[in-house]
Amino acid sequence: VLKIEDVVFTGLRAKDGVSIDGAAIYNADGTVNISGGTFTNNSATNGGAIYLNGGTATISGAVFENNSATNGGAVYRGNASLVLSDVTMAGNKATGNGGAVFYTGGDGLSAFKVSDSRFENNTAQNGGALYNDRGGTLSIEGDTVFENNSATTLERYYDSSP
Repeated sequence: VLKIEDVVFTGLRAKDGVSIDGAAIYNADGTVNISGGTFTNNSATNGGAIYLNGGTATISGAVFENNSATNGGAVYRGNASLVLSDVTMAGNKATGNGGAVFYTGGDGLSAFKVSDSRFENNTAQNGGALYNDRGGTLSIEGDTVFENNSATTLERYYDSSP
């Protein structure tokens, strides 16, 4: 279990041009619990700040600002259960999909839950704030706000599930 509380991750990037995923955190099949903290100006190939592949992650009370990636400007989540609660995602950018979060649920079993969070000024080609790909379950609850997110396909979120 990786437990992070009130830590600041800022300005992290690929070293010597090497392509990496998750400039601050890369998790494969583990459990991640993040409480508070900030992720600012981080950049990676996928998941500008955090890359999750399998396992589970709960992020609460954290701020993600001005992170960038090809997919998942702030967070890339592949076949992992993800809960975002009281999270702010602002000014994140993906040149591909999911300005703030790219979520792929190809296993059809994983869930993505967002509650009481704020998504503003995020940009991407598809899914300015959220991009849901291949059948994962996405639920948006509580006082979650989407404001001024922009994308070619759909401003708030994009769901490619059949």
